[in-house]
Amino acid sequence: MNGADDPLAETIHCWSRIPTRDGRRLDALLVGYLCHTHGPQTWLVDGGAVQAHNVPWAAVHSMGESWHNNHHAFPASARHGLYPGQIELGFRFVELLARMGLAWGIQTPETLPPRPGITPAARDAMPVFVHP
Repeated sequence: MNGADDPLAETIHCWSRIPTRDGRRLDALLVGYLCHTHGPQTWLVDGGAVQAHNVPWAAVHSMGESWHNNHHAFPASARHGLYPGQIELGFRFVELLARMGLAWGIQTPETLPPRPGITPAARDAMPVFVHP
């Protein structure tokens, strides 16, 4: 009996796809809606039609994509979790790829030229960049 004829294998395959499919839908909801409407902001993009927000509680599940305000401030950066306590597993994966020789030229705010058109949301709330 091959996998296509095995009802148990078909059932496991079907049910194992649900968390992945639903996880992608949740990520789309987080980034597409919540990260553009709710949460703290560190930066304001001057003249931006939509201002992004950081959604801290979603950082692990979204692999760092929920640090969306940081992404809008530094869109060319591979790292979105820029400040102490901002967990970003996605950038850790990029670092792993770099150590394996599979990624190079990785940009972060520290290596990018200064970006015009962004303003700190609150001067007293501006954290300092840290290198992980």
